[in-house]
Amino acid sequence: MTESTTPLPAEDGDDNHWLASYPVHCDKCQATLLMLEHSPFENGYYLYCDTCPRRVDVSVYDSVFQEIEKQVSDTHTAQEMDSNYLGLVMPAVEARLRPCACTGHFKFGITPRCLYCATPVANAREGFNVWPADHDDADTEQTQRDEALLQQLILNEDLWQEKP
Repeated sequence: MTESTTPLPAEDGDDNHWLASYPVHCDKCQATLLMLEHSPFENGYYLYCDTCPRRVDVSVYDSVFQEIEKQVSDTHTAQEMDSNYLGLVMPAVEARLRPCACTGHFKFGITPRCLYCATPVANAREGFNVWPADHDDADTEQTQRDEALLQQLILNEDLWQEKP
């Protein structure tokens, strides 16, 4: 993937958007993708498959996530939880997630893959997520294709395996 040096134009003409974004181009399939900073107001985590472009969206309000978080916090001090929250909680979350349909595994903090050919996005910055590129809103056919693709690739239900 190669990163474009052309900044994205703001829809309203104002370049001061609070979420950073940048386009990338897949070296393999030439698709243009949008890398968008994860919103601090989104109450969850994205875990990407280590084999294909699928991801799971895990909500902090999910009862299984809360159960995992409690189990981890019960075995660590408050200081450990404060200083290494993601490093302690995410491995436990990863272990409870169902395998991907492709037989891969969902991991937190790994490089996302091209939505079209599954090549890792080489210029993905930490904290950024991959989306279809912005396009003209009048192109309803492309919008429908993008939405259908995202429905196939983003999972947010039936995520968990039974407890071991």
